[in-house]
Amino acid sequence: MFGESENRLLVQERIFGEEYIVNTISRKGIPALTFVFRYHKKQMPSGSIIYRGLESVTELGRKETELVEYAFRAVKALGITDGPVHGEYMIDEKGPVLIEANCRVMGGSAPAGFLDKVFGYHETDIALDCMLDTEHHKEFLKKPYRPQIKGYVKDFYSDSDRAISSSGIIPILLNMKSYYSGWVENAGKTDSIRETIDLETETGCVYLVHDDPEISKRDFDTLMLIEEKYPNLLHSDAPLFLPPENESELTKQITDILNCDSETLINDIIRYYKNGSEGDPIVPEKLLNADPYNREIMELLKGISGR
Repeated sequence: MFGESENRLLVQERIFGEEYIVNTISRKGIPALTFVFRYHKKQMPSGSIIYRGLESVTELGRKETELVEYAFRAVKALGITDGPVHGEYMIDEKGPVLIEANCRVMGGSAPAGFLDKVFGYHETDIALDCMLDTEHHKEFLKKPYRPQIKGYVKDFYSDSDRAISSSGIIPILLNMKSYYSGWVENAGKTDSIRETIDLETETGCVYLVHDDPEISKRDFDTLMLIEEKYPNLLHSDAPLFLPPENESELTKQITDILNCDSETLINDIIRYYKNGSEGDPIVPEKLLNADPYNREIMELLKGISGR
């Protein structure tokens, strides 16, 4: 990754449980809690375990409280007395286990504005304030962990190497109320994507937050559903809808729809329903009736347009 070969190997016990991020800021040997996130991961057919997303933890239940206390002990045991620590931990029926601890703020590209909206602060300003002012750290330490609102990070993946000509996820994201920012691979950037095997090969990452946490959760769940059941909406070089089995039903209108790129077609469909379904339908009933999959896609897009 950095142009160097590596011949050392760290072997860790394989455990199965829920994985969390617990980030801290220490001053004179005393850690204070900054962020807690819970991972959503998936094991691919190849065996690789990939990121599917993150959700912020807004309340510390018994399990999370135990996890945070363990993280504090881990930071102290590692001899980290001053500065931020990004920690990753897994918890199973036996309790918390350390996965990773790095003397840095959380990685990735999480926008400061997104973190400010979710937590009321972001790590770099907290780290700087605590390191420059011991009293600030003491005051921060006294404050209860109370994020302002729920936030989600959606990481996208591809289950195979594939050629793509369009990315229909773009108009979907732009019509989600909780969409804050992010990126996705699309036809304007690349004509192919690799199978996702790790964080470096994911095909997109977006940030979701809204004043109504139910809206954020609904949008996150919708994106998870699309990725799992309707991946052609994300990245594809195939038509958005399945064609009729009987070629005699391939009218010019249906042929044009099948030849239309996904991004343009999805954008037109969402705009049509947002405008009150005025004029002739973008997709005729004959095509929707050609396969149950087509109807499912349309109902999903109608739901997004009605939000």
